Amino acid sequence: MLQGILLCIVLNRANKVLGYQLISIGGITGTVVDPKCIYQEALKASAVNLILSHNHPSGNTLNNFYSVLMFLVGGQIVLNLLPFHY
Repeated sequence: MLQGILLCIVLNRANKVLGYQLISIGGITGTVVDPKCIYQEALKASAVNLILSHNHPSGNTLNNFYSVLMFLVGGQIVLNLLPFHY
């Protein structure tokens, strides 16, 4: 796939899948993600945990990891959600 995508999978306390949502589709060099869209899905499903899954069409896996990590930590503190990054 030549486009960057981000998928959010929301889970309950037993880590059973409550649902999933395609959050963003971008280009080869990246995709823009609004953290509110991710947390909106989690809150609508009354999720306790979430999984963010994304690809790296450019092959560069280092730069965006830190951006994703920063807003995940912020959301975890505010919403008491436990995010997993895959």
